[in-house]
Amino acid sequence: MQAAQVAIMQKIIKLLTPTSPAYNNTLAFEQPTTPKELERMLMPGDVIFSRTNSHLYQAARNYMGINYDHVAVVLNPR
Repeated sequence: MQAAQVAIMQKIIKLLTPTSPAYNNTLAFEQPTTPKELERMLMPGDVIFSRTNSHLYQAARNYMGINYDHVAVVLNPR
């Protein structure tokens, strides 16, 4: 991605997720330790980014200059 494209994407993401811990806000990031705790935390519309533990996906992430290779949107946390 070009630097301008990255900057635009970062602004869009910050607009869509202003409370993300990625933007140095004051909210603490909670990391669930059980499935029930995760279920309690999730809300419809939450976006979950993940990394696959695979050399192929790692190579693709490195090539594209991104940190994650999958994304999910919570429709219903149950």
